[in-house]
Amino acid sequence: MRLIATLALILGLTSCVSIPEGGIPLRNLEPKQQGETVAYFVRPDMFTAAGVNYNLSVNNQVIAELPNCSFTRVEMVVNEYRVSTESTSGMSASPAGFSFVPEEGEEYFFVFDVDGTLTSFASGGAIIPVSSFDMTWRSANRVEATPYMIGCLQYEPRFDVAS
Repeated sequence: MRLIATLALILGLTSCVSIPEGGIPLRNLEPKQQGETVAYFVRPDMFTAAGVNYNLSVNNQVIAELPNCSFTRVEMVVNEYRVSTESTSGMSASPAGFSFVPEEGEEYFFVFDVDGTLTSFASGGAIIPVSSFDMTWRSANRVEATPYMIGCLQYEPRFDVAS
């Protein structure tokens, strides 16, 4: 019985993973061009919530789908932007949204953080796994964010938010 429960758990954790087409693995983070204003939205490689993809929205328009270990690079102009994230299934927790106003010629990095725990409890002879986690977007600099990006897939934004 334990073997069946373990196999069901493994199948459940791995079967919900889908990777969008078109991602390019990052080998080296190039410097931004002079006068360019860019923001990177980074979803590091992590175990907690790894099987859930998230839609990244800027000003209520989905610009990219972020699977585990991915990021998108967005060119911006000086304006107020509202950033939000929602799981593609709509059934998983999502980090709180945030707003920011970029300064011209600056570079921004926002890292998707998940702090989680996996515990279990016994019920009727079966062990039931239970996870709980807290998701946030955190601001980082280039040095902090680059290790999270190397080897991850870069996805182009679906539209130009700078226009």
